[in-house]
Parts: sequence; C-alpha cells; structure tokens
Amino acid sequence: MKAFLIITLLSATAFCGSDFVMLREKVKDPKCLKKNKVVGLMIRLLNKGIVDESGKESIEAAYDMFGYDIITFLEPNATKDPKEQVRAAKGAMGKYGLLGMLVMVGSNGTWKATPEENCSFLQTMLKEIETTSTAGVISDKEQWDKFVGEKCLAKGNGKMMIWYKIDGVRDVKEFKPFGGFGQTLFKAYKEDKLCDNVLDFGYRTF
Repeated sequence: MKAFLIITLLSATAFCGSDFVMLREKVKDPKCLKKNKVVGLMIRLLNKGIVDESGKESIEAAYDMFGYDIITFLEPNATKDPKEQVRAAKGAMGKYGLLGMLVMVGSNGTWKATPEENCSFLQTMLKEIETTSTAGVISDKEQWDKFVGEKCLAKGNGKMMIWYKIDGVRDVKEFKPFGGFGQTLFKAYKEDKLCDNVLDFGYRTF
C-alpha cells in the first residue's frame, strides 16, 4: 500500500462521484491541490505507531486552505498500547485536535501474531478515537482477514470506511464486505502524481 494523505471530505453529504487523493509525505502545495478541485485532506499522523512529523507539518501547512475538511489516519503498532498511540496522535494535532481519525489495517502497520489480538487492539484504538473524534478504518477484505480476522467488526457509531484497492478500476463491482461494512462509500483505486506529490486517487462511490 503506497501513498497516503487522503484528500477528501469524509462526510455523508460530500461530493458524490468526485475524486479524492491519498499520500504518505508532506503536502507540497495546498493551493495547487485546491485549484485542482481537491475538497479535503487526510494526513498520516502515525507511522508504525510513531508520530509522523511530516503529518504535523502538513496539517499546519494546509489548515488555512482546508480547515475542518482535513481528516487524519494512523498506521498503528499492535505491540504497543493502543490508547497511548491515539493520545500521541491527538497531541500531535495540537489546536486542530477535533479532526477525524481513521486506522489503516494493512501491511504498513505492525501487527501481533494472531488476528484475535489484533482485532482487540483495533477495537480499543477506535473506542479511544471516538472519545473526541469521528473514527473509521481503511482496508480491503484480504488485508482485513489477514491482520484482524474475518470475524472482527468495526462498523457502528457512525464509523467511516475506505476500500483501499489499487487496481486502476473506477468501480466497486469486486467489493467484498468486511468488518461489518456491507458496502463502501469511498474507494482508492489508482496511483498518480499531482502538485508534486505522489498520490493514490479515489472517489465517492454513491
């Protein structure tokens, strides 16, 4: 799973059919993204459970342009305390601490040996996020089943889900339910470049 600064407004009323983009590096030119009709940003704040300094810098750089249309995501370390990781990420946001957070379930995280342990870790992490923010997950069925198990549930309490499937196909015909989510509101589907960043492009599916 390559790039990540989701660029989207993750809400039930947002841009049906419109594109968003994702990357894992400091945002280079927020004004350029805005000119290219990017409506929001999702910025990585944890890299294998450690605060990502480039994510902090990206929030600072992009906030005047995007405001609360910024969402953050975490690549966790399941061998460490889940609550402490969320608190560290929230602390890194400083005065922007009310932004939403999604947890990445995939090979970029660090996981324990059994899906059952990882599922418990993920659910604790999501509950900690929900104490102040909107929570959610980014994954696909293959990655989900591998790392947290097919029986692990995440849906509920307004949680978001992004289907991460970099197959170059702009449709959801191959989507398979996971985590209690029967359909996907967003899909990330291809990698490309825009405004001097390498990005994963996606769209709202309905």
